[in-house]
Amino acid sequence: WEYCRAPKPGARATPEKALVDWLYLAKSPRSKRPLPPKGDMDLDKISISKLRRLAKAAGIGDYVETWLQ
Repeated sequence: WEYCRAPKPGARATPEKALVDWLYLAKSPRSKRPLPPKGDMDLDKISISKLRRLAKAAGIGDYVETWLQ
């Protein structure tokens, strides 16, 4: 996570974007990717507002809200 958080050359995604991508793939009926286990993540280290904004833009806002509960 720290690699993605710092604005370094070559950084490709933020932790929030990576999580949105994972949730998007887990939601896809064509994917066998499981939902990320919330207990394995420290959600206090990411911006929930940014996560929600990115999820809404990806069309999975409601899905992410359900996962966050």
